[in-house]
Amino acid sequence: MPERRIMILEDEAIIAWDIEAELQGRGMTVVGVAGRVADAMAIVERGDVTMAILDINLGHQRSFDLADLCRQKGIGVVFLTGDSGDERPDALKSFEVVAKPVNYELLVQALERVKLK
Repeated sequence: MPERRIMILEDEAIIAWDIEAELQGRGMTVVGVAGRVADAMAIVERGDVTMAILDINLGHQRSFDLADLCRQKGIGVVFLTGDSGDERPDALKSFEVVAKPVNYELLVQALERVKLK
């Protein structure tokens, strides 16, 4: 089974650091943390990401273009959102959604369900 190498996109730094620390504390590998879509895309383009945790709403931006890039590259995605997640485009509806505030048990379960290439 491929190694799970996780990139986190979250615009609230404290939440991003908390997610990173929680996942690393559970033995998971976090290869990058970004607060903006452009920075996250650069991490994805490096080629060492197998999974992405993407906050849907980042101020005036959404992460759907990045999620679509991940889908095209075979990178598993779990969305985070304070909303329902229903606004996802149809092509991204298969990705799991975890509600904020983040319940780490649910997040880890969602990550474990993601099928990797």
